[in-house]
Amino acid sequence: MSLVLTQNAIIVCGHGGQLQFTPGSLRLMASGGEVLTQLMLQSATISGCTNSGESRTPCTAVASIVAGQSIKLTGPDGSPAMLNTMQILTNGSHPNLSTVSNPGQTKLDSV
Repeated sequence: MSLVLTQNAIIVCGHGGQLQFTPGSLRLMASGGEVLTQLMLQSATISGCTNSGESRTPCTAVASIVAGQSIKLTGPDGSPAMLNTMQILTNGSHPNLSTVSNPGQTKLDSV
């Protein structure tokens, strides 16, 4: 089982930029944070990416979700909840997999 991510999760691109989430319906909560769904992750913005310089573009958004969607738990928006095994690619030049450094909660898990 993997931990379910919440909007309080800390997810960073490989260049140190942090994902920022827009709150959803606030109907599915865990440890005081809204459960992060695939749709919420797809609309996240990235701030603080240091991938800059000649022929480099900083990461500002999620380009694709590679792994980490729950097969058992869905959010109020109908999309799968995201798990701490999540892997995404960003839209910056030299795209890389982003990592979860803190899931935002430690009580709710899923597959």
